[in-house]
Order: sequence, then C-alpha cells, then structure tokens
Amino acid sequence: AEGRGKAQAAGLRKNRRDVSARRVAPDGREEVVPAAELQAGDTVTVAAGETIPADGDVIAGAASVDESAVTGESAPVIRESGGDRSA
Repeated sequence: AEGRGKAQAAGLRKNRRDVSARRVAPDGREEVVPAAELQAGDTVTVAAGETIPADGDVIAGAASVDESAVTGESAPVIRESGGDRSA
C-alpha cells in the first residue's frame, strides 16, 4: 500500500508540472502560467473540460469534478461555492 501511495503521489506531482493555469491578476486580466508557479492565495479560472491546476476552494460557480486520481472515487462529485463542499 505504501508503494502504491508513493507512486500515485509521484504521478500527481508530474501532472502538476505539465498543467497550465489561468491565473487572475489583481487588475482582473488572466495570464497563463505553469501550475507549479501558483502560490497560496492565487485565484484561477477553470472552464469545463479543463484540469484543475491546484488544490483550493471554489469561490464562484459549480462543477462536476472527477476526483478519482486523488480519492479513488469513481463517480464525479459536485463542487460549488459556499458551504462545506467547496474544497
């Protein structure tokens, strides 16, 4: 189990380097940056079908999210702004 967990974590770290993020600048414009450059407190925009570039909270909108790589749950889950299901 420990070996599988380490392999899964390594796979997730590799994916993070390959993913781009649309970071929202303080003036409201979006800039495309590698997900590895995201810092705590950054706000990103994610459209339908895109990979979520980092861990965080939903601050606006709602989505059906495939978390199977992280949780092992095969069915997509609903994440929406506000409440206890926004993370």
